[in-house]
Amino acid sequence: MKFLKALIILFVISTFAVSAKDNFEGMASYYADMFVGKTTANGDKYSHNKMTCAHRSLPFGTLLKVTNLNNNKSVVVTVNDRGPYAKGRVVDLSKSAAESINMVKSGVAKVLVEVLDSDGNSYSIDEEADLSDDMTPETINGNCSETKDLSGIF
Repeated sequence: MKFLKALIILFVISTFAVSAKDNFEGMASYYADMFVGKTTANGDKYSHNKMTCAHRSLPFGTLLKVTNLNNNKSVVVTVNDRGPYAKGRVVDLSKSAAESINMVKSGVAKVLVEVLDSDGNSYSIDEEADLSDDMTPETINGNCSETKDLSGIF
């Protein structure tokens, strides 16, 4: 019975694993002008005018809400490239995305990055979930803040 409980817990954790963390903080930068027209890792041509970003590991097409923690301005971007490669950076934004959260003048900003589902809602696991011995599929599903089909965003 303990093996079955462990298997169920492992299944639930793997089902909800979008990334190492659903929300994370760090430093953001934006693409220099020299990258305009260059091919991104997913094959798109980089444009300052698109709301896109680079992330080291999130799947292409993932929607992210990036909030500048200095002014609380947010933008939704789509991952279409790999990076950033500068130490301490968590995301590289297109110039228009950086402009919309007022970080162009500073060049970098401390940001909160949230993974969104295909409807633009924050995706996270209920941190208050009860992981007691009463682990049945019904109680596991009842402990989630909401159930989402994430297959369309990855």
